[in-house]
Amino acid sequence: MKSADYIQTMCEYNRWMNERLFDVCATIPDETRKENKGAFFHSIHGTLNHLLVGDKIWLGRFLGQPFAVKSLDQELHSDFNELRQEREKTDDIIDEWARSLNDEKLSSPLIFR
Repeated sequence: MKSADYIQTMCEYNRWMNERLFDVCATIPDETRKENKGAFFHSIHGTLNHLLVGDKIWLGRFLGQPFAVKSLDQELHSDFNELRQEREKTDDIIDEWARSLNDEKLSSPLIFR
């Protein structure tokens, strides 16, 4: 079992990497970010949306507040700046959740439907 400290460290790392990823992507023209490159989620923008969708799904499970999506490639935000703002808000919630953890909570089963 991982400790609460470990989970908090990984959440800090997650935020740091998301910030760097979005910093780099901000230097790419919007048209290029959205261009279908044949990747699983088509484009850089599609992949950024997918990462946010996945985090929101898991966060919803952890918080007991399900996040409903139609698919894993659902576009939450077509605007890059809105997507970035939602990424930052979600990282805030992830960090808050991680700070609420203790070893007792981590040893409890996670049940979701």
